[in-house]
Amino acid sequence: MQDNLQNLFADRLAEQSGQTHFASDEHQTAKIIQKIIAERRVATIAKTSLSDELNLELSSIFPVLGVEEIAASADDFVLQVSKADAGITTATFAIAETGTLVEIVNDDRERLISSLPPIHIALVRARDIVPSLDDAAPRLNQVYLSGISNSVVTFISGPSRTADIELRLVLGVHGPHEVHAIVLHSDRSD
Repeated sequence: MQDNLQNLFADRLAEQSGQTHFASDEHQTAKIIQKIIAERRVATIAKTSLSDELNLELSSIFPVLGVEEIAASADDFVLQVSKADAGITTATFAIAETGTLVEIVNDDRERLISSLPPIHIALVRARDIVPSLDDAAPRLNQVYLSGISNSVVTFISGPSRTADIELRLVLGVHGPHEVHAIVLHSDRSD
């Protein structure tokens, strides 16, 4: 069942110009991130909270590639993130039938990391892929019932897009040009 959800999610995200990668552990996740940022010549990157193991892996990769990480505590964080080449976030869950990543955050800084840089890399656990929007509703209801007033729910279905320019579909106008989803702890590998 979970393999079918991963495949459906990957297919639907691809239909919306997004890319899915599969990783069995944090080491493999770091290698996928390394490949993405090396191929795209990323010089600056912002990231949200990640596992200690993944942070350790990335802290050894970034200097080798000459990648500067933007400090979350920077006074001009918003300005720096708006100039970053890539952002790495963790999706709260994903919806297979639509190829949608769902991020629920309580801090605008985290939301900006997925929406301002031209390349967005989102991590999602295989077990957190739900079949449909109907299956997502209870999770969204929990956010509402939690009473945290500044929660922001963002649905990400591929790169930013608009057809307002001469009625042609253009990607990346108001957000990322590329969206990469890395499905963690998958039986598949990239």
